[in-house]
Amino acid sequence: MYKNIESFIQHHGWTKTARIDYIVNNHLVGGKSKDQVMKVAVDKYKIFPNERSFNSTWNYVEKISDSIKWVTH
Repeated sequence: MYKNIESFIQHHGWTKTARIDYIVNNHLVGGKSKDQVMKVAVDKYKIFPNERSFNSTWNYVEKISDSIKWVTH
């Protein structure tokens, strides 16, 4: 369980955490759909190198979303 972002960073590292936190903030907190987040993250800002990388991270966020406690969703 990740009660704060610091424990998540310690476990996953900065790069992976930043990408996961981006999805968490836009989807779980912001309420945006997968397509909305992907369009901006992959096409516009190149936060993810490709759609495959985005999908992999998206699926991981969905898998661990119950363990993410530093945001309210």
